[in-house]
Amino acid sequence: MKELRIGRHPDNDVILSENTVSKFHAILLIDGDTYIINDLNSRNGIYVNGTRIKGSAQLDILDIVKLGTALFAWKNHIYDLPVGKKPIDLEPDKPEQVVFSPKGEKKKGFVPFIIIAIVIAFFGLAYLIIDSNDNSRNYKPPVVVDPKPKDEPKDDPKVEPTKPEPEPAPKPQMINLMHAFYGCLDNRNATYYYANVEPWYDGKYKFEFETDESERQTFSYYETSRNEGLNQLTLYSEDARESIVVQITGHKSFKILDGNSWIYLKNRTYSEYVDY
Repeated sequence: MKELRIGRHPDNDVILSENTVSKFHAILLIDGDTYIINDLNSRNGIYVNGTRIKGSAQLDILDIVKLGTALFAWKNHIYDLPVGKKPIDLEPDKPEQVVFSPKGEKKKGFVPFIIIAIVIAFFGLAYLIIDSNDNSRNYKPPVVVDPKPKDEPKDDPKVEPTKPEPEPAPKPQMINLMHAFYGCLDNRNATYYYANVEPWYDGKYKFEFETDESERQTFSYYETSRNEGLNQLTLYSEDARESIVVQITGHKSFKILDGNSWIYLKNRTYSEYVDY
């Protein structure tokens, strides 16, 4: 069995320098065609095909694995090819098939086909010659008709130039919030609250909020609409059955503006969280 340790620390077998990767994040176990990944109690967790795992999970060859927000190309570490050995070509080119006839044997029926083709070509050529002679005898020169006299050019009426329409004002561009792990310190109880921002689809965002570090209660909110002029996002959670409004204040920060959840009651401002 082969073990691969993954994390930010130089002592790991595979080193990922992303901020959301813990120093000793995970272990990949390889036993033949069986691949198991274990979470070493990392802060940002392990995601397999977008779903966070608990403890360990067996991987399929097509699974996509992320440590925090960092993509882990785990399939690059499971094959060990010897030096100089090329991979097996699963679809080799088919050799051209060459058919040889026995020495001295003549192919039967080949000469009659050549004779028939010559006879057909001869009669076709004769038909074309006869038809061209008949057409030349019946040829009539084309009648030339005088073209109609051209009308005198008329003076075009003067057209006043139209004033160009003013260009529309440029559309305000929304601040692009970086996909990262964010944190917020509540000074009243000295507790950190976290939010993991990930891409969803078609340029939309997915927010995963955690109530605190000990309970690890996670609520997923998905973007339903946006106001680009105000840099605001409206999010909805199927788990909590509620909506909140988020305002992007920078590329690495955002603030909760409106809603009916525990997040809004805290009125928290989140910024990028770096694990040291």
